[in-house]
Amino acid sequence: NFTGGAFSNAATLVILGGSTPQTVTSAGQRFHRLTLTNTAASVTFADAAQADYYRSESATVVYQGDFEAGDFRVYSDGGAVTQTFAAGATYAIQELYLMGGSGRTVFLRSSGTAWNLNVSKLAYARCVDAAYSDARGGITVRPIASVDSGSNSNWDFGAAWSVWTGASSSDFGTAANWSPAAVPGPTNHVLVDDPDALEVSASASIRSLAVGGSTASVMTVSAALTVAEDIHVARYGRLLLNTPGMAAGNDVAVLEGGVVSHSGNTTAEDYKVDLAVGRHLTVDEGGRVDVSAMGYWRQCGPGAPTRYRTGASHGGLGGRTSNGDSGLPGPTYGSIIAPTNNGSGGGFYAGEDDGG
Repeated sequence: NFTGGAFSNAATLVILGGSTPQTVTSAGQRFHRLTLTNTAASVTFADAAQADYYRSESATVVYQGDFEAGDFRVYSDGGAVTQTFAAGATYAIQELYLMGGSGRTVFLRSSGTAWNLNVSKLAYARCVDAAYSDARGGITVRPIASVDSGSNSNWDFGAAWSVWTGASSSDFGTAANWSPAAVPGPTNHVLVDDPDALEVSASASIRSLAVGGSTASVMTVSAALTVAEDIHVARYGRLLLNTPGMAAGNDVAVLEGGVVSHSGNTTAEDYKVDLAVGRHLTVDEGGRVDVSAMGYWRQCGPGAPTRYRTGASHGGLGGRTSNGDSGLPGPTYGSIIAPTNNGSGGGFYAGEDDGG
């Protein structure tokens, strides 16, 4: 009970790990990271709560007031769990992750009538059973393999999802790599949240794309891929765009922990990020569009130096070392205003690993 007290959340992780019923009264104090590991008894939030990162691990939770979170996660690894929300209360969440599974349903219930779910960035819900959830204050929630138990607004339980499993290979075009076992098409929302890498090697069209969320996931696009609606690159997700022709009809969002890049080049400019965005590109703090060290190999490229240890050129001349015999940098190339060429590799000396 924080009533009358103060709490400096800084970068603190608070864990509620008891085995008997627990009640939290936050009294307006905000948590940085808050994790619930009490699987033996219920945890009750007696008033409105706030957290930058919130994680409920197989816990049964009762929310008696509003809740605000940047990243809100519910896991059911130990079996079905129930999250009960206060009727009329508002749950303002930027990134929502409801991580159920087969035989591990996440039940969302109300203390009475409708509770308000306002998701602003990403709604990721798997194996959920929801009731009395009014999500009209945010984006549409399109759950995977879930149950509509009634009185839900702005939920699309009929959305056609293709979930990557990588059970057979890394090929996008192999049906056995997907759940359900069919290659995604223009009407399918696609989720890639699996440790098995995925590569698109032939032209394809899908409805929406989400990469990452709970597991380190890599998706490589080596052929034209058209996404009719939105692309989300979430935490743990890495989207490598290796060919022109990737396009999003609506928005592209690189969330905290997500990365957009391309594969590393060698002696030729084979890969670069080339993405058409129909509406808005958003890169959150902690998200990255990052092609660092993905240019030419050492001493390769049009700006490569003539000898070892000298820096390569691109928009400006590469630097020289104090060794007068180290040679000259290569010529400048490309645009200094809107560069689209890969960087050249610095000179190297036999036996050394790095370029100049």
